[in-house]
Amino acid sequence: MSQSVPAGLTSEQRLELARSFKKTPLTAEEWLPTIEFLRHSLILNQEQVEFCFSQLPATKKNRALKDCFFFYLKSPLAQDRAAFLWNWLDQIKAQSPTVSQSQKLCFVPASHSAYLFEELCQASGTRHPFRSLGSPWNSGVPQVHQGSNTSAADALVSAIVRATSDRGQPAFLNFFGSAQSLSYLKCRLASSGLISYQLFSSSNKSDSFWNKWLQSIRQAPDLDLTTRWELNARLLEVPPYWNETSTDYLDRLNRQTGLLPTQRTFLEQKSIDSFSESAPLQKPDVMILPWISLPNICGDLQFAFCDETLLEAPTSEILLSENELEHLFHAGFQLPRWSSLLQSRLDVLRERASALSGRLFTSLPDTELVGLEINRSILNLRAPSSNAENFSAPLEVKRLSATQLETYAECPSKYLFRRLKLTEKRAPMDDFALVLGQSVHLTLEELLSPDRPTALTENDLKQTFESVISKDEKAGSSFLPMRFFLTAAFEKIVPKIMRTERFLRDYFQPQRTLAVEKDFAIELAGIQCVGKIDRIDLLDLDHLLVIDYKTGTVDFTPDHIAQGVNFQALLYWLGAEQVFGKPPAAILFYDLKRGELRRGLVLEEAVSKETKKELTRGHTLNAAKLNTLLEAGKEALVRHASSIAAGVFAPTPSAEACRFCEATAFCRNGVGYV
Repeated sequence: MSQSVPAGLTSEQRLELARSFKKTPLTAEEWLPTIEFLRHSLILNQEQVEFCFSQLPATKKNRALKDCFFFYLKSPLAQDRAAFLWNWLDQIKAQSPTVSQSQKLCFVPASHSAYLFEELCQASGTRHPFRSLGSPWNSGVPQVHQGSNTSAADALVSAIVRATSDRGQPAFLNFFGSAQSLSYLKCRLASSGLISYQLFSSSNKSDSFWNKWLQSIRQAPDLDLTTRWELNARLLEVPPYWNETSTDYLDRLNRQTGLLPTQRTFLEQKSIDSFSESAPLQKPDVMILPWISLPNICGDLQFAFCDETLLEAPTSEILLSENELEHLFHAGFQLPRWSSLLQSRLDVLRERASALSGRLFTSLPDTELVGLEINRSILNLRAPSSNAENFSAPLEVKRLSATQLETYAECPSKYLFRRLKLTEKRAPMDDFALVLGQSVHLTLEELLSPDRPTALTENDLKQTFESVISKDEKAGSSFLPMRFFLTAAFEKIVPKIMRTERFLRDYFQPQRTLAVEKDFAIELAGIQCVGKIDRIDLLDLDHLLVIDYKTGTVDFTPDHIAQGVNFQALLYWLGAEQVFGKPPAAILFYDLKRGELRRGLVLEEAVSKETKKELTRGHTLNAAKLNTLLEAGKEALVRHASSIAAGVFAPTPSAEACRFCEATAFCRNGVGYV
């Protein structure tokens, strides 16, 4: 059998190829839908398939399915599916999707809009700050407009006409429904004189210079990948204005982003080659968006529509029962089940109704609209995930921090997303934690600096903290609630700082502080590693005491260094030794939340027995074990750094890591594309 097939086989072609596999214990019609359903989850390779089926009853059917799965993974079908998915996502980002309706690919819901979805909104000319706005919650009873498909659509179009008549701004429509409902809506909008633009639709091909540039960048063999990424990011960062010519846009882009000469030359040449006139981007009156949990960004210019297809189960014929899918779910594979799918859809429906009270139109029956005020007149989690074997992306790596190395160790794709700035969305509580951590660090930096010999007092801490947060624009007088909560949080930390400082004096007896916020840079196997140490004390004439302040949870054991998942303790140890020419006696994590100093990395010969008893067991090691641990950490560091430099970014999904990853709605292998 040939080892490669043309990408983009139809369902019937895939089935025909599967029928040629003579040795499979089940017929192709039985096993192919089930296996491709599983392939869209986190089941990616033979090892995971083995584990997956170990969680299921060892029935004859399941044993046969496993055999078919192994046969499938070695077949051209697996290659074709992987190539198709990667190609599809590239087309989406290039604004030239060619996926047919039969593929049934939809975006996945998220508590916030998907990162790829945000980028596509920017690529379509939508310039709204998704990253900075949250989703308001209606405290009253949310209203919906309910009727037949046609009556709900007619009422929706009338509301959009009224809302946009004197605004000069496009309306936004979150849509979940059948192709017939969508066609009817578009016709009604057109008959009312409104131009609609549907994201993820091949019918939206635009002749604008900006879209052509984006396509040219992705198809330019004469540009290296890094240059294409950078230029693509600049265009997405600065979308064109309505009716702006290519010349005017290019001048503005240059002023705002500082185009390199080669980049400007490339765009100018493409202007000459691709189009003779500067075609402005046509302004739509209505942007039709996927049905997804989006923030209410446009006030009364945002609407939603869903028809009865919201209640329809996915049309897939799989051999696994709901109970077997439940077993796989608890084993760590986030496989969609109809019961959870339906609940997710209804949850988003109610969230949409609350955020867009009176502007959600639906044909759902009354029984599904319980708790909503009805005025008479979404989500298909089976979006596939790629199993492409080639996850390489050459990037220039000049230096690495402990955080970057730890992110790569957790998931190489997560590191890549952050490196390409695709995961910068922050929730309000993230800002609070960030400002609190920074403010506490600045307070201790000022009060415990080498040139401040006076004893630390609670009053000093409170006054200095107030001074620090008054200078922070996020916590200043313009946002009093943030400042109030920061002060309240620090009030709880103050006595814990005083207690921890007494512990330091009693058990380590440092002579003086040598440095605070000390930068360092070390080189390992040609790789530069950098960092900034919060505080370094002189313990005695021969040893240093390295301290790192933590306002979050301290989760560290020395084993993490050997496992290659924690590099902060290792780099701080090596960095302090290089800067001051003395080996550390310990690196301790200063737990501000609990007010304790028990975890870290400690040289047994450099501390007393009493001190050792006060530290967490296993964190104090003799010189031989410590040196072995540090060498193992160096090897892991060099291994990860070399992989980053080589551009290896294959995702390593897991139920726990993907659950809390900020890129779940973007990642091609994580939970976001289940």
